[in-house]
Amino acid sequence: MAHHFPARLAYHSRHLVMSAVLIAGCGESPPTAPVRVSVAQKDGQQIAARLEHQAKERAQTAIALTEVLRTTTERYLDEPSTDSRQALQDAWRSAHLAMVALESFCYITMADDQLFEVDAWPMEPGFLDSLPEYPDSGIVNDFTLTISAEALIGQHGITDQSEVSAGFHPVEYYAFARPLEDFQLPPLDTDGQLHQQVERRRHVLRLITAQLGVSLSRLTHHIEVSLPRLFTLPIEATDANPVILAILAGSRRAVQEGFNQANLIIDRDQGHAPFSQTSRASLYAEIATLRAIYEVDGTLYGVIQSVESEAARNLDLTLNQTLGVLGADDPGETDLARVPIMMSAMGHQFDDLDRLLSDHPL
Repeated sequence: MAHHFPARLAYHSRHLVMSAVLIAGCGESPPTAPVRVSVAQKDGQQIAARLEHQAKERAQTAIALTEVLRTTTERYLDEPSTDSRQALQDAWRSAHLAMVALESFCYITMADDQLFEVDAWPMEPGFLDSLPEYPDSGIVNDFTLTISAEALIGQHGITDQSEVSAGFHPVEYYAFARPLEDFQLPPLDTDGQLHQQVERRRHVLRLITAQLGVSLSRLTHHIEVSLPRLFTLPIEATDANPVILAILAGSRRAVQEGFNQANLIIDRDQGHAPFSQTSRASLYAEIATLRAIYEVDGTLYGVIQSVESEAARNLDLTLNQTLGVLGADDPGETDLARVPIMMSAMGHQFDDLDRLLSDHPL
């Protein structure tokens, strides 16, 4: 997904790689020979069962809260008011945070297309609707386009990934950035075009929220089907650690996405969820899931620890430090500037683990 890096972060970005190396340890270690570790069948089964349980638990929560978001949207459209708008905002926050807690499993199972349909960001609001300087822009004001769920999915990312017309973030935009008046139907005899515009906007919001449940179900089904496939390789192949390497590969992808988000949360106007100002909370939810996957008392962490205890401890430390900053009540800009550094260090740590556990050094 495309991302925008504010100019004011250039200073921080120039120092990320060096700072990450300093956090990971002084100096560069010589290349480490790969360690062939046999993952016992019972260990593989325990890792599989734990990951599938974690993913299923998060998927059920996300689906349930997204249904609450749909019904809350319906109530808002039935009677737009300050109270119903606040309820919509609360429902969006809860559903979105539940969904991003599932995203590490999306990266592990390569659910890129499904994830883009559910949580594409950043979005260009002018692609979807009018802007003050462009009152006739967007899908809502293209009266030659018949509004339907199929049309909105067809327009989603049609020429650029910021052209977002599906998923959580158009709902976020409408819930937080557009005023009540934009969803209150004016009398037909006052301004026919304005009435049509508001009617189309209401229809767009209703359809996007309804489609969101369908898309999320498709995503969670992909994860449910794909995770067990990681654990169906012949037992004799486990000397090359294919299961753990696949989990590590997905974890590295999650960390790279987290690194992109971490750069943006320093600027309060940017990030994963800028309209609701929940970008930091979203990143916390994503890293908390990684922390759960590599829980210290879990089988996966135990296998890594048996190969290189120091590497395992370093990863645990970085995960905890990152969550500590992200979960603080009011971290300052200096603290937030440490998050991209820690995310970069985490990426290096996953690379190191991959080299240790891979049959062929990178």
